Amino acid sequence: MGRLVAVLMSAEFWLVIQIGLDCVLILLFIFLVRHVRRLGRPDESAQLLDTMQSVESVLNDARKVAGEFEAQLEEKKAIIGRLNEQLDHRIINLNLLLTRSDSRGQSHGEGKNGTSDPGKNTYDLQNEIIALSEKGLSPSKIAEKLGVIKGEVNLVLDLKKKFLEMKSET
Repeated sequence: MGRLVAVLMSAEFWLVIQIGLDCVLILLFIFLVRHVRRLGRPDESAQLLDTMQSVESVLNDARKVAGEFEAQLEEKKAIIGRLNEQLDHRIINLNLLLTRSDSRGQSHGEGKNGTSDPGKNTYDLQNEIIALSEKGLSPSKIAEKLGVIKGEVNLVLDLKKKFLEMKSET
């Protein structure tokens, strides 16, 4: 059931449906034009002309709906992008907390330099790691200076690099 919902929500599915509807309308229009050419009678030609005008109206409405649909798809892509970014940020925070908890559990609550700062905000720690890295410090020096393990520093720097790559792709 979840796979069916995913297929129905995909842009590709709706794009195929729109192309199929466009093809059917084009074939209908071609059929009407050929039928008008065969008849040649004024009274039937007028009826077919009215029919063609109504089909043209339907085609214009279909174009309008397709444009609105495309705008909605773009809006949904933007929303999904923001949600992915927020989710990735939360995953980073959870990974950092798990890494810190593992390292503190191994060293009985103390960092590498013998200090422990349980009140330090994870987000502030991430910013400090990134700032020190931008100043040119190595992950080992950053870990030593902040009292965290080197793996945590590498994790933050790798995730920051991935975020920058993701932003450059979009």
